Amino acid sequence: MMNSTFRLSSLVLCLLGGCQQSSTTPSAIANTDSLIADRTFFGVHHVITKNGIRSSVLDGDSAYLHAGSETLFITGVKLSFFNENGTQSGTLTSKKGEYDPAGGLFVAQEEVVLVAKGADGDRRIETDQLSYQVRTDELWSDQPFVMTHAGRTTRGSRFRSDGKFSTWNVTNAETTGGLPGEDSDFSF
Repeated sequence: MMNSTFRLSSLVLCLLGGCQQSSTTPSAIANTDSLIADRTFFGVHHVITKNGIRSSVLDGDSAYLHAGSETLFITGVKLSFFNENGTQSGTLTSKKGEYDPAGGLFVAQEEVVLVAKGADGDRRIETDQLSYQVRTDELWSDQPFVMTHAGRTTRGSRFRSDGKFSTWNVTNAETTGGLPGEDSDFSF
């Protein structure tokens, strides 16, 4: 289900685009012929809600939308997360991302860095692909990852967690700097 803010922004962009006169000035993008999207947006800003409450804000350099699909393909991703009190609880950056508002699935790709704030310090996860399901508040990666938190570094081939990192399932985990769960609410 697309957010009404996104729909309104898309409508305004389409209306404004139709009112402009044709220009002979070259486009700022050199290879527009190579773009296969039906619609291209620059300076993307999209608010994602869960049960009517802002859960995250998605910003991107550009986004591409194909006819017959609601999935946004985004470049230069910066995603900010918020807790139920409205306080920012984390950030995610990546080179690319895909967001399907109808299914509530966001997938970050290439040089993904997630920083989640917690009572016992920031948790940083680095991987090449990270998925987040808005509806169920699940986070996972089927790619190798590195997580640093409270003086520990954990490496693994994949993981699955809830959005608060209170429950973890890690495959091929290797931790240095202490055992998970020591002086922390972190557990596998």
